Amino acid sequence: AFAVVFGGSYSALKNYVGKVKDDVICDNIYINDLNLSGMTKKEALKALENQKTTDESKTVTLTVRDEKVEAFLKELGFSGQEDEEQLVDEAVSYGKKGNLWMRYRQMKRLEKEPFVIDEKYSVSRKKVKSLLKEKAGDILQGPENASISRDKDGKVSIVAEKEGEIIDYKATVKQLNDDLNDNWKHEDFEEQVVIKTEKPEVTKADLKDMTDELGSYSTDAGGGERWTNLKTGSSMLNGIILQPGEELSVYDSTAPYDEEHGYAEGTAYENGQVVPSYGGGICQVATTLYNAVIRAELEITMRFNHSMLVHYVEPSMDAAIAEGAKDFRFVNNTEAPIYIEGYTYGGKI
Repeated sequence: AFAVVFGGSYSALKNYVGKVKDDVICDNIYINDLNLSGMTKKEALKALENQKTTDESKTVTLTVRDEKVEAFLKELGFSGQEDEEQLVDEAVSYGKKGNLWMRYRQMKRLEKEPFVIDEKYSVSRKKVKSLLKEKAGDILQGPENASISRDKDGKVSIVAEKEGEIIDYKATVKQLNDDLNDNWKHEDFEEQVVIKTEKPEVTKADLKDMTDELGSYSTDAGGGERWTNLKTGSSMLNGIILQPGEELSVYDSTAPYDEEHGYAEGTAYENGQVVPSYGGGICQVATTLYNAVIRAELEITMRFNHSMLVHYVEPSMDAAIAEGAKDFRFVNNTEAPIYIEGYTYGGKI
């Protein structure tokens, strides 16, 4: 009698757990809120792909103070779990693995409640930062370093530093990711950007003893469009404070050389030829600074000469700048901060 009852029960269990094919997902199984009931592995992967495409088109409104910046999730580098195939394999195998009793219990549980597999969503910190810098960079007043000013008689005075506000990108991205994984309904949503107070890098105390001129140099600036480039290039270097051990790159500090950044079309040397070039004259800015740096006895880490002689300094006294090829760099090898002052006046730089 026992064998008959046991045999009958085992047969019933086997029929129950075998009602769903091994390559088909049981009913009431989800990845997040995506219902995969009755799908094959291939169909489930396609459904996830379609869901991601739909999600990427959702709009996120990032609020910075009272200003709003809108972006599609795709622009923010939205993504799901890297190995989605593993998630689908888990969905397919639920109720199909283990002994008969385990499979039976899992499938009976599905009749009462869903089995939900979590897929973690995220956005790219790099892309969030890039977008906010581009579209919200002028909204907040960032910190201002202490600076030096000189009156017409050469008297030095120090302008005090100011604290400012910046976007906390790490905290903002964490907040975005938390919200995406906390009952997000795959709809457009709004997020308040996290803002933090930032202290300036250079304080008045750092500059209190900065009164000695270490080295200076000037060259004849000429005129025309070249004057515009000399003025723009020198203004970008003016006011830079170099801390002990810090290196300055003239290219990084003055590029890009285009109309949008205040440069005009001048002339430059290229393969032994004089050619038109936006920013033409930036080499004279570098050269003038190079000669001041020599007189200040600072450590020069990179310097190139021109392919042809220049008119504004004697041979071997020049410093050429060429994107991706030539730069002028030097290090503050002293034990105190150094302030760089550069300007155009009276036909000179």
